[in-house]
Amino acid sequence: MPPPHVTDDRSPDDGTRLGFDDLPDAPAFAQALDNQWMPPDLAAERQDARPWEGTDEVDAAAGAELRRALVNSGTLLVNRAFLLNNPVLNRHYAPGCDPGERAALAALLDERAIIPYLLYERSADERPAFTVDDGVFDAWTELVRQTRPACLRYSWDDGANSAFTADTNRFFAERVARVHELDPHRLAEGLGLPREQVDDMRRTLLREVAAFAAGAEQDTGQVTRSTVYQRFLTREGTLPHERLLREGDHVVPVKHLVDLVYNTALPTLGGANAHTPPQSPPRSVLQELDGAGPEADPESLARLLTTFRGVYADTLYRALDGPNSYTDLSLRAVVRLRASPEWRAYTDAVGRLTTGLSWDRVPDAEEFAELTRAAARSHAQMLRTARRLGGPAAGRGGPRSIVTDLVLQAPGMTVTVLSEDNLVLAGLGVAAAQAPLVARLVFRDRFSPAARSLSHSITFPTMRLGNAKSDLDDIVRLFREDRGRVHADDRVAGRPSDQQVNDEE
Repeated sequence: MPPPHVTDDRSPDDGTRLGFDDLPDAPAFAQALDNQWMPPDLAAERQDARPWEGTDEVDAAAGAELRRALVNSGTLLVNRAFLLNNPVLNRHYAPGCDPGERAALAALLDERAIIPYLLYERSADERPAFTVDDGVFDAWTELVRQTRPACLRYSWDDGANSAFTADTNRFFAERVARVHELDPHRLAEGLGLPREQVDDMRRTLLREVAAFAAGAEQDTGQVTRSTVYQRFLTREGTLPHERLLREGDHVVPVKHLVDLVYNTALPTLGGANAHTPPQSPPRSVLQELDGAGPEADPESLARLLTTFRGVYADTLYRALDGPNSYTDLSLRAVVRLRASPEWRAYTDAVGRLTTGLSWDRVPDAEEFAELTRAAARSHAQMLRTARRLGGPAAGRGGPRSIVTDLVLQAPGMTVTVLSEDNLVLAGLGVAAAQAPLVARLVFRDRFSPAARSLSHSITFPTMRLGNAKSDLDDIVRLFREDRGRVHADDRVAGRPSDQQVNDEE
């Protein structure tokens, strides 16, 4: 949930010291800027003891995600430690950098398109407690003094800020302690793994990690990502920052789950979005929307709404954009794109679909469809502008067609109740009475040969069926009768919102 307003020592005229309640324009953190992030295939290479030459590939993938995050968020929140130590970020101001790219980064800081997040520091140019290259830090200090960027802390009162940091650490520990309880079917789908491997992983490494987190939290109250890494993931005799991993089929997927929990803790408690890279598991794999019901207290419901917005936004951005969408844009081109009316129209349209949601303001089906069409049209127009600004290689790809399916799942059955491709029913007769029912909203590319691997979904809280067969028949009948949108041949009329500009070659 968004944090309550905190009274602290900011003076009324000091607009550079912000709390989460001061943030404009759909603030977001980008997981790929975490200096532990690696695409799954490159992470697997770090299990090999031979010399590794994949650093440039990791930096290129993370650099593409930096641009994607700047396009898809009004305000990108970046841990100051990453600004100093991640070459994807510091290459734009470090000694020998491209002057034009440095000027673009300065503009993004000035315009609050990028806001440094401070954990304990009180200014952007405060010397950090961790090791940093002197040349890089001097260059950063000079940039900060030229731009005077706004900085974010939970609170500028040190006591309240420390308490929030402790809450964030506790959130991480509690989520890791339950990670072995995630639904195995959805976990396998989100991780792109065989169900058999996920079942074995839940019985072995995930259970060990969860038990360690639960025990350490009770004994010392200190469970951090580094302690989890060193106990289970990092190659023995090395440190986490070296990014060398142990052997084993479960190490890389468990690393991705731990990283995802870590990178959603601060956004969840602060009320910001968390953008996941298309190459990595989506936020929905954490199944954060499970377990809440009408009996939940108001604070839990408010946090659930914030979580839903975040999961929905992540799912939507993953469906619209892929890893190659803005790879070839320079920061200068990103600045020009963000100044364009097409970008503003796109962010406004997406904002109406995400931040506009509330418990007392849920769009009906027709309004939601129109909001989706508007977001799709504005995204296509914005991507064409990105191509024009970045040259022929930017905003790569051809036409893309995004369709939406409503899928119901229960033990022994999967039913696609409504699909914009076709109305498909399967396995209706094998669900037991009172079976748990899971509803999923799936976005996918209709024409992609890898449609299954490119699809993204949101899973809603579990419901329960009475008579499974008759209840599902009623659901299908209602969708068939949905104001004429389903034709007699069971096909749904094509919608302008389906026409996207592809980001894949």
